[in-house]
Amino acid sequence: MASIKGFQMKNIKNTLGREGYGCTATMYLNGKKIGTYADYGDGGPEDVDYVSKEAEEEMMKVIIAYAKEHPNPFIENLYKERPGQYKEECERFKKYHPYIPEADITIRTMASNSIVYIVEDFLELCDVEKTFKKKQKQGYGAISVEEDKKTGQTITISYPAGWPEERIKAEAGDNDLYMSLDDFER
Repeated sequence: MASIKGFQMKNIKNTLGREGYGCTATMYLNGKKIGTYADYGDGGPEDVDYVSKEAEEEMMKVIIAYAKEHPNPFIENLYKERPGQYKEECERFKKYHPYIPEADITIRTMASNSIVYIVEDFLELCDVEKTFKKKQKQGYGAISVEEDKKTGQTITISYPAGWPEERIKAEAGDNDLYMSLDDFER
């Protein structure tokens, strides 16, 4: 099953609110239930309810580790243009998350220090995993995924099960490539 740094969501129920789509789900970290997540698509912030303070702290550590690898360039640039706002955000973050090491509080991590970023990426990974499983049943051995630069739509390309790995990798190029269920654990 798909996971990002040990984070998973189960019992996912999609919702449609006044402001768009959202979901509710149970959150897990390294196989243990850590809480619930709800985004009702109403324009408001997400609701996250952790089972304990320790679970919240462990999840925040994962969020920061993920943010190091997947920053939000828009917010990074905004902080660079607004150093005062960045400084305020750092001070607020330190106050509420004293267990995060000072060295991990950077523009890069502050630009995506919300659970929303890892949730969005996890849900996308789940969708790709569903497509992969469907394509496997249809006799394909691998898929690659790319984003259409004009429309922003996700394009999935399927590769026959009999193709050699080298040929699939060559055909996929720089696209995200999924050849087994292990590829859905990041």
